[in-house]
Amino acid sequence: MRFALESVPMLPKSRIVSALAIGLGLALVAWGVLFPRIVPTDARLPLSLKQTTMTLVDQHATQRIPNDGTTYTGPMTKQYHAELLPPVDQEVATARIGVSLMRGEHGPEGAIQASDLDRLVEATVWTYTFKRTTGMNTSPVKFVNMPATGAIDVDFSGYWVKFPLDAKQTSYEVFDATLRRTAPAVYKDSQERNGRTIYHYQQKIDPTNTADLYSTFFTTIKLPIKPAPPADKPQDIEAYLFHSGVRDYYVDQISGMIVDMSENIIDYYGDRNGGKLADAHLFAGKMSNEQSAAMLAQAAQLSDGHIMRIITWVVLGLGVVTTFAGIMGAFGVGRRQDEYAEDLEEV
Repeated sequence: MRFALESVPMLPKSRIVSALAIGLGLALVAWGVLFPRIVPTDARLPLSLKQTTMTLVDQHATQRIPNDGTTYTGPMTKQYHAELLPPVDQEVATARIGVSLMRGEHGPEGAIQASDLDRLVEATVWTYTFKRTTGMNTSPVKFVNMPATGAIDVDFSGYWVKFPLDAKQTSYEVFDATLRRTAPAVYKDSQERNGRTIYHYQQKIDPTNTADLYSTFFTTIKLPIKPAPPADKPQDIEAYLFHSGVRDYYVDQISGMIVDMSENIIDYYGDRNGGKLADAHLFAGKMSNEQSAAMLAQAAQLSDGHIMRIITWVVLGLGVVTTFAGIMGAFGVGRRQDEYAEDLEEV
């Protein structure tokens, strides 16, 4: 038994160290390659947002009431309330956006309550999927009116809930609910808010006849001719809803999240040539400073991931160096040194 034990060859210490170095190096390389694929290190849209409503208020808005043709003038509130729904994964999320317009002073933020229904002018619910990094849609947007009607699919290619990560000084196609298509939001300037870089984009919409895009109860109506013509002549004229305005988005440059917004909408009913016949919807609303600050604080929790990417590259590089050193030790310099040491022992 003693002879058998003594006959078992023992690996040189350098070989053992080299093998351990190779194993450690390969583990570091695997970590450096797989970690960013498994754990996102960028500022993609989180799935547990608390600030999900943008409330725009205009104290002196104008709204034509479709039912009786009267005109309301006074405070109005527009809300964009977004929720993230399944299916969702690391790359794609599903958004449901409620867009509501209400007369009177605005109440609590969030989804429409039963007590708001008597003030409600219009409400629509929109659902689509988008990439959590770029914000680009990956499906048509499906929407219904409230009270619910049949769902309608609208094709578009652009952004709405958010702008891309690492937003650029360029223009982006952003969805407009009245047009039911996108219009360019053009980069205007950059500003700093609480240490974050905010990009300002402006979306200008020229007067557009919505009846040429789709047909609803609101896009084409009859208006009385003024002054009244003789009794034997037509008493009314067909009028079309023209949509126009300017919308300003303030976007956190790192995450692409919208942290502030205002819009000046000028909708009117006009003849086929675009001549104005009556006001339809005049609304110059903006978010409160408090709500914008809360949106900014939420975006500030997201980083661009550059520190984690640096760590990942360092670990990957260390793994490559360690693996290479282990291989050299096992088959190169270390082996020759072991043989030289063995020869000295024999002498």
